[in-house]
Amino acid sequence: RRRAVEDLRSQMDDNMAATDDGEDVWVPALPDYSVAERLMEDSAGITFDLENRRGDEGVFTRLSVLARNLEQVSTLVKMVASGRCIDEIMVDFLEVDGMREATRLIRSLPPSCTTRLVVAAPRIIKPDEEGIWRTLLSLEPDALLVRSPGLVERLLSLGGTGA
Repeated sequence: RRRAVEDLRSQMDDNMAATDDGEDVWVPALPDYSVAERLMEDSAGITFDLENRRGDEGVFTRLSVLARNLEQVSTLVKMVASGRCIDEIMVDFLEVDGMREATRLIRSLPPSCTTRLVVAAPRIIKPDEEGIWRTLLSLEPDALLVRSPGLVERLLSLGGTGA
């Protein structure tokens, strides 16, 4: 893991650029997915085998990955399809736009894949966004990350499975 972190820091150093006034700023580039893959490979020998997920203390290890955009979801789906074990992909987009496509990508995995779809609700729901819960529920996620008491109250008032 240290090697992967060092590689990531090195990539960040490589992406420093000077502004017109001479100030150094970090310019984000497309991520080197080999770093993420190396982290997964380094971890794979430890606990990511489906048969051997319990450590000495009997703790069950799970890998949940947060994706902030469609490109990240696409990369994670490719990793899962190639045999990487990711238990959950949590879709946490700034906007609801793109969540349907992300859901479609994750649901396109073969039935033998057990990767769960978790959709993260916005932290703050503005008065004109009251119906956002309908959109989130229409995605039919395996789980919903709720980050506000108002949404908890709304979902509990709906009742049904999981309430």
